[in-house]
Amino acid sequence: MKNFHHQVKFAMIAFLVLWGGAAYCAHVPTNDDVSPPKTEPSQSSGSENSEESSDSERLAARKRAAAVAERNLPKKTTNRNNQSLESAQGVVTSPLKRQNDESQEKINGYLTRSDGRTIAGQLFLTRDKRIKIEDRATRRQREIPLSAVASIETEIVREWMEEEWRFKENANNEKYFTGRSYPARIYTYQVTLRDGRKIEGNLSEVIYIDPAAELVAEWVKRSPTNDTLDVKSPTKAKSQAELAATRRFLLYKRDKGEPGETLDDLRYVKKIQLGDDRLDEGLRKARKSPILQD
Repeated sequence: MKNFHHQVKFAMIAFLVLWGGAAYCAHVPTNDDVSPPKTEPSQSSGSENSEESSDSERLAARKRAAAVAERNLPKKTTNRNNQSLESAQGVVTSPLKRQNDESQEKINGYLTRSDGRTIAGQLFLTRDKRIKIEDRATRRQREIPLSAVASIETEIVREWMEEEWRFKENANNEKYFTGRSYPARIYTYQVTLRDGRKIEGNLSEVIYIDPAAELVAEWVKRSPTNDTLDVKSPTKAKSQAELAATRRFLLYKRDKGEPGETLDDLRYVKKIQLGDDRLDEGLRKARKSPILQD
């Protein structure tokens, strides 16, 4: 029985091997069945060459058009900070906005300093600024446009000569007197509005003034030249552009001078008068006073 079973298994294995070999041979292609793919070398190569040439021509045309457009663009110049400057109408970034700016508020009037020197012209503040004064009556800060102001007068609250003291060493709290003194002063202001109201209090503000053209012409006539000045004199003659330059004045709450100066050396703005009717008055005073150069 065992031999019979072995013979049956062997016969089945032989049958499977033969059947698998026949199936493999049936699916293997012969040389006659395999045929090379049909190609048309002449037509395909010609079309590819034509497409490549057309693409290169379109790319070259785009480059030529871009070069022509770049040449036709308006040229701009740059300053040292590489900022573009318009040749026709420049944009002024100065806080004063003195060129091509109709919104800048400039008021005719004049300014008199404590040494008696007077300058007349157009007064204005820094861009988008108003006069800020601490109203002593209401104890509130008020903002007033320059166009609503008729005058500003300075009053001295206190002035004295302060002794100069210094520390002996950086890490030592002991001080010593240098033997020198400097002037010190505290101010308060009275602002009169155009409707007659008065406001008193402290303020700290910067006032600018452009000298009037007729005043500059008068200064040019009165200004000494380099030929008339002494060679040893440190004073130099001022050009017309320097005399016509904008002046800046500070309205302090408290001010002090340098060691060795006196109270007279500590100059301050004594009065400001605003209005078209005040301009003529200021010109008369400015013609009689020395030239205000600083």
